[in-house]
Amino acid sequence: IAVTKQGSIEKPKAKKDKGPTRDEVLKKVAQFLNDTLFSKEVMDDIEKSRNIITADAAVVVDVVEEITDTHNNNNNNGHENGKADEIIEECFEENVVAEENLKNEEEKEEAEEKLNEEDVPSIKSLDDIVKLYYDLKVPEKFLKDSIVKVLNESLDKSDQAHETAIEFLMTMQKDKRLTANQITDALRTVINGMNEREKTIPKVTTLVASLLARSMTKKICKLNDIANF
Repeated sequence: IAVTKQGSIEKPKAKKDKGPTRDEVLKKVAQFLNDTLFSKEVMDDIEKSRNIITADAAVVVDVVEEITDTHNNNNNNGHENGKADEIIEECFEENVVAEENLKNEEEKEEAEEKLNEEDVPSIKSLDDIVKLYYDLKVPEKFLKDSIVKVLNESLDKSDQAHETAIEFLMTMQKDKRLTANQITDALRTVINGMNEREKTIPKVTTLVASLLARSMTKKICKLNDIANF
């Protein structure tokens, strides 16, 4: 009887999950930018919140000026200085009513949003957008590419987009998700790609200069770093 020796049967090796490719990550980042950071609707909401703060500050200035004028007039006319207290009390009462109306309106809007947009994440500030970016879970090896994508996508947009892009990076830096060196490196990459982008964006040099200037004013990039580009 012939006995044949069976060879060892090798089990197929399980393929390692290499994660998303660079192109896949950048495609996801581009979609994120279109839907959030550079979305006209979102940009308008952020700008609106900035305008509300400015308007509130203007109201405070007006009240202070009115109180000061009344105080000076009363002193000059020899009257008691009780008018200022009346103005403050009136402003306080009006403010309470306004806050109640605003609260009721906000609650109504929130209820409508829950009914119509249950699956849509709420975006009320730049911090909300940054958190959504973190949810993308961009691999560390593609972090620079994604930041360059943010800067490049902002180039042919408005000054507001430039400002928002830099504030976006500044927030990431504060959260310790991005270093000054990484931001500088990303800006250098954008500068090195200007010649190629000039074919589609004629004023690319001026636009890049705008980004550099804003990065300096926000103190996320130093003048010495830019001088060495």
